[in-house]
Amino acid sequence: MEVIFFVFYVLLIYVTCAAAEVRDRNVLLYFFGSVLFSPVITLIHLLVTTTTIEAPIDGKICPYCAEIVKHKAIICKHCHINFRAEGISFINKADL
Repeated sequence: MEVIFFVFYVLLIYVTCAAAEVRDRNVLLYFFGSVLFSPVITLIHLLVTTTTIEAPIDGKICPYCAEIVKHKAIICKHCHINFRAEGISFINKADL
């Protein structure tokens, strides 16, 4: 009976790790979470939580401080460099 329980436990750990890999999560973290807590709890946690997707930010990158600023900005709000006075060329965020 203990062997069947152990095989079932290992199978649930494998399913949890496979689901974590499909969802682009840290497989090693979910493996240790399954071993330490329970594969059922970590599998439920994996299925309930959602992955946050960053919205694309429309802007350019300041060459001095490497922060994202709006396309129409004249002065960087982070490092206060005047773009027109300096004659600065920018890297578009879409090019990265």
